[in-house]
Amino acid sequence: ALRGNEVLTKLILDYELDLPKLRGTDPVASLDLSEKGLGPASAIVIASLIAGNAVLTNLNLKGNQLCGIDNYCEGTYSAAGITALAEALKFNGVLTSLNVGGNYLGPTGATAVAEALRGNEVLTTIDLSRNDIRREGGVAIGNALAVNEVLTSLDLGRNQIGDEGAKAIGEALRVNGVL
Repeated sequence: ALRGNEVLTKLILDYELDLPKLRGTDPVASLDLSEKGLGPASAIVIASLIAGNAVLTNLNLKGNQLCGIDNYCEGTYSAAGITALAEALKFNGVLTSLNVGGNYLGPTGATAVAEALRGNEVLTTIDLSRNDIRREGGVAIGNALAVNEVLTSLDLGRNQIGDEGAKAIGEALRVNGVL
């Protein structure tokens, strides 16, 4: 609905989103929405707009609350926002850099991103640091890396992926020729 709406220019959910820039009708190559308090609803709106954006190559969503959890680990977890963003990555053909570090994506969010990485053919850089993805998320990311042929930079710092997650990533790096 918002993707086709060219009249609405601003939307305030958690923060005032500049819809033309997200939509691509006011073209920008880079958009920094870091540390704006964006929650799952904003992530869903952003996802619906970037899926068809043909100019945005760098999106910074670091330090938000895309899954409803704040920096104090308070709030109600919802994977709806990160799942929508992951789905958008499957369709967006120009976004090369995405920073979603510090959003407490958890294992469910990391698994959604991993599924997107399996089919995305343009994203070269992703920051998933400080997201508490744990073992399950580490394994999912590792499995995706085994088939992803374009990602050249991945930040997984401070995620408590454990031995099994590290092993999955290590095995993926043996077959991944670009990371």
